[in-house]
Amino acid sequence: MESTKKATPVHKNSSTGKPSKKNKKQKKSFANILKIALISMIVIGILGASVAYLYIMVVLRGIEPIDPDMISAALSENSVIVDSEGRVLEHIQNEGLRTVIHYDDMSKDLINAFVAVEDKTFFTHNGFNFVRLFGAVKDTLVTGKRLGGTSTITQQLARNVYLYETKSKRNLDRKIKEAYYAIELEKYLTKEQIIEGYLNLVYLGANTNGVEAAANVYFSKAASELDYIESALLAGIVKSPSYYTPMITKKKVDVTAEDFVLEDTDPLYTLVFNPNCVDRYLTSIYLMHENGKITDAEYEYAKTIDLKTVIKPGKTSQSEISSFFADMVKDEVVSDLKSEYGYTTAEANNLLYTGGLVIESTIDFDMQKTLESHYAKENFTSYYGESTAVAVRTFQKK
Repeated sequence: MESTKKATPVHKNSSTGKPSKKNKKQKKSFANILKIALISMIVIGILGASVAYLYIMVVLRGIEPIDPDMISAALSENSVIVDSEGRVLEHIQNEGLRTVIHYDDMSKDLINAFVAVEDKTFFTHNGFNFVRLFGAVKDTLVTGKRLGGTSTITQQLARNVYLYETKSKRNLDRKIKEAYYAIELEKYLTKEQIIEGYLNLVYLGANTNGVEAAANVYFSKAASELDYIESALLAGIVKSPSYYTPMITKKKVDVTAEDFVLEDTDPLYTLVFNPNCVDRYLTSIYLMHENGKITDAEYEYAKTIDLKTVIKPGKTSQSEISSFFADMVKDEVVSDLKSEYGYTTAEANNLLYTGGLVIESTIDFDMQKTLESHYAKENFTSYYGESTAVAVRTFQKK
């Protein structure tokens, strides 16, 4: 029985049995198209790179060269007025509390926590985490969300020191300048110097700048004493200090039954626990565990911790006295610095606000707090009597 299938014809040269010229032309044509496409891609890539290079050169034209000393200049330290018992009466500040410390005065757990949460390849990269950057770009392209979360610790330090005025902007020009300064910082400073500067500058809520001030305000201890749980809690604040701060100051009249009170000795204000910090803390300890900074047992234990029992507010977390007496002390300090040491008014004021001075006064902290709390009462006149009210207000006014 004969087969009904027909053989597919193959065009061959009748004399040689080789593929016909038609097939050769088709293959050659396809190869030419591939070559043209490849050349076009290369040309477009070169043109794109050239345009990008020229744009970067324009952005960086006239940019100030890096000055590593600017980091030290940015680390201003608060002066304080203390009372007759050595207790802090007032922190003299422009932009929040800060106490500058060295790398060796920061606990290992603290450094591990911030590296795990903010920049896990910090000790190995040269200013950038390219894997993290490309991943963020990919997520942006897929989800349409704004590009973010790509900055390394070096980039964050560069932004806070050299681009302070524009650090809130999220545009390409600022990103290019940030990249330039990050690369330069890695050339001039060691990793220890970079993270030391970063941890002294980072804002951590509750009017605190740097880990030493935050450790004192949240836990009543030094940064050198922080354990991995306290460190994870601090590292979690960075993403959004106003939202993830572990405690909130409320006026007494605003405190509700749902609030967990942490500290209530101030006559006017109460410190309450902020539950928003819990989820971020759990993320922090998860990242510490994932990056090998804590053991399995430590991680399991950390997940069971009631954070309300961890927070021990320091004295500096309370509202500070702002009175005629403190103002008088500051005026006298400026006057003494000018007369005794030859400072100009501008130099004396700068030293007062950023020099970390400890100014001893004769005032009694408890007495002053009591006086001001009563003076702040709305029913002051009816409580003390008209003559007393007039006398005190006249005295305060003068």
